[in-house]
Amino acid sequence: MDLKEAFRLMGIPDEILRAYQNKGMTSLYAWQAECLMSTNVLRGDNLLYCAPTSGGKTIVAELILLKTALVLKQQVILVLPYVSLVLEKENYLKKLVTGFNRSNGLLDRVRVRSYYGGKAIKHGKRANIMVCTIEKANSLVNFMLERGRLKDLGCVVVDEAHVISNSLNGYMLEILIAKIKYVNGNDSLRFRLKVPRPIQLIAMSATVGNVESISNWLSSRLYISTYRPVPLYEYIKVGKDVLDLAGRVVMHVGESHPRDPDGISSLCKEAIDRGQQVLVFCATKAQCASVCRMIAEVLTLTATDETVAEQRRSAVLDIERLEHGKPSSFIDLKAAILRGVAYHNSNLDQDVREVVETAYRSGLVQVLVATTTLAVGVNLPAGRVIITSMMLGRDPLTVGHYKQMVGRAGRAGHCHFGDAFLVAKKAEVATALALTQQALPNVESALGPARDGGNALLRMIIEACGLGLVDTVGGIVTLVGQSLFFHLITTPHKPSMLRRLVTAALKFLSGIDTDEGIIVYDGLYRAQQGLFLDSPLHLLFVIAPFSHPMTPNYVKLASFFDKAARSTTNSDAEVMAAIGIDFGQLSKWLAKPPSYLDVRHAAQWLREGFIHSFTEICREAMLPMPGDEGAQEATTTTTVIGPGAPPRRRLSFAEAKSLCASKRLWCAFILRRVLEGFRLEQVAKEFDCSVIDVENLIRDTRIKLQVTKKLCDEIGWTTISCILTAFASELKFDDAKVVGDLLAIDGMTHKMARILVSNGIATVDQVAQQSPSDLCQYFLLSLGFHLQ
Repeated sequence: MDLKEAFRLMGIPDEILRAYQNKGMTSLYAWQAECLMSTNVLRGDNLLYCAPTSGGKTIVAELILLKTALVLKQQVILVLPYVSLVLEKENYLKKLVTGFNRSNGLLDRVRVRSYYGGKAIKHGKRANIMVCTIEKANSLVNFMLERGRLKDLGCVVVDEAHVISNSLNGYMLEILIAKIKYVNGNDSLRFRLKVPRPIQLIAMSATVGNVESISNWLSSRLYISTYRPVPLYEYIKVGKDVLDLAGRVVMHVGESHPRDPDGISSLCKEAIDRGQQVLVFCATKAQCASVCRMIAEVLTLTATDETVAEQRRSAVLDIERLEHGKPSSFIDLKAAILRGVAYHNSNLDQDVREVVETAYRSGLVQVLVATTTLAVGVNLPAGRVIITSMMLGRDPLTVGHYKQMVGRAGRAGHCHFGDAFLVAKKAEVATALALTQQALPNVESALGPARDGGNALLRMIIEACGLGLVDTVGGIVTLVGQSLFFHLITTPHKPSMLRRLVTAALKFLSGIDTDEGIIVYDGLYRAQQGLFLDSPLHLLFVIAPFSHPMTPNYVKLASFFDKAARSTTNSDAEVMAAIGIDFGQLSKWLAKPPSYLDVRHAAQWLREGFIHSFTEICREAMLPMPGDEGAQEATTTTTVIGPGAPPRRRLSFAEAKSLCASKRLWCAFILRRVLEGFRLEQVAKEFDCSVIDVENLIRDTRIKLQVTKKLCDEIGWTTISCILTAFASELKFDDAKVVGDLLAIDGMTHKMARILVSNGIATVDQVAQQSPSDLCQYFLLSLGFHLQ
């Protein structure tokens, strides 16, 4: 279908049409036009559509959200699984509407905003298109419900819908969709909320097996396309032999380099010689860096064009500027970029990753070596894809991840065909062939008690009650009935089982001891009894995220305790005692350090201890009762926690509690260093972690602070709430970058530097411009004195 005709039928303005035409797009694929025009989706019907990776899924969702925002004048939420995708999509959509915004007045402009991590939801700034991570999308809908703005929401678009099975945040996506479905199906509630018409749900994915079941759950139209504009050829490489998916040898690869026994560099060279870029996927971050170094040294793709060589040097200079003159941690990466090769993983700072992505998109980097998360994390197409291992981290490669990776090969507009090679050992050939032929995995619920003992289900009920969505047991039953968890239950006694499950949850919640029933309550409860405020350590402990993947150094932790115990002015020892860590406990950890798995899963064991009684109640509720018609043992399509489940050795409740406290204390010490003005690089070196670990900790702490404060408000702990409110204004982690510059002045302390920065004096030149009396005034005012 001609793109101009499609836009005319949808009523989308010509300025947006020209933006697409400038990108080289003049028509829709037949399946895209059929999906849009024959499913009543343009009239507001829900839609689930599936197409292969690189099959053109994105444009369908874009046109629907543009129609909703520009024609219907309603807000749209676009949900994406990763921050990198959110940032990329925000920039793309902003460019797309630039021409329209230039041609229209301020009131008619389309505003695109992203929401992720600790980014605040602005009360007064309304966006037309909101691009969000899963967690932020759920928060955004809650925000709109609380402020009566749900009436402005016209459509929710979910990309990569299969992530609903993800044990980390899939349940939150399910809660979000269940709330929208509950509102849509309740006419009286929609009337009360002034929602004019049901909120449209659009979901898309390339890797959903049980599409009919998910479509039924969404009450949506279903459209499936197998069309791929660029042919994709898949192979398995075993030694020198290359097999097709039938297991037949179709070609041979020549002699491999001694440093490259799998012949990966030869496959890269072949694609580069025909003008294609290559994506190489590795199982781990360490392999990613080493394979990049190997390819760069073996291929020596030195630029013959001086312009290209200069642009590569410019990319390296961009990375060096981001290092702020510190000793480089990206020596191998910079050397590889000069040879047209680079790597991409979470060890790189966000800014460095953007430099690498830009270099790849512009063609300066011809081979990009990445971890498997790049397959869905960033839109970087290639002519050839090479998967170097049958493993995904410590787990076997799944068919879903395999399809995501090979789908990157052969993007329309970039090449005429794509090919993908899965490197396997001889003993893995049968497994590799079976993997390529497997059916796509079914999407499962992450909400049911089988996943986490009912914790997510409790959150769903508490959240709905707090928002005023439900106020009766019947309403809660109806809400939970909108979940995928309930939809996938296959027993004939679903209604009675659901009511018993909800009743059990309410019984548990009504009898819970809020001082001990939720993990964070324990720290708040202790803080209620005694809070040390002469240093920020205790407050930082209260808001430190207990599930952050930091592993404490117990030798250093003991040294902190020993130093505090010897001091008469340092309250750190009292803080540690107040949170339940004493020298006896530290001595035990020094004599026998906790294992990595014990520390990693301490929060899971602690949570399990808190909700153990609810798990038992859930288990009883899901069993058939004698009066149930066709009573039989209940079964669901959900499974017990798989990879990442707690280790078999069960920690006692006391052990788990102490380990959780030690992790949060370790995080508190790191955060205090940042608040004192030390550069992130210095903090990372002192605590033996990466800069990105510290940045993630800061982000998670900001989020946890808001959650903790809201929790205090809801349960009536006003004193702690007021203290946290005041403390929030002091959490200026971002000042650490400029505080470090002032420390070059003789006699300047971290505290003095922070006082100056808070008064707008952030450089050495600005300090030099101040009179001595002005400087004294700043320091004395911070102590509560006035200079006469």
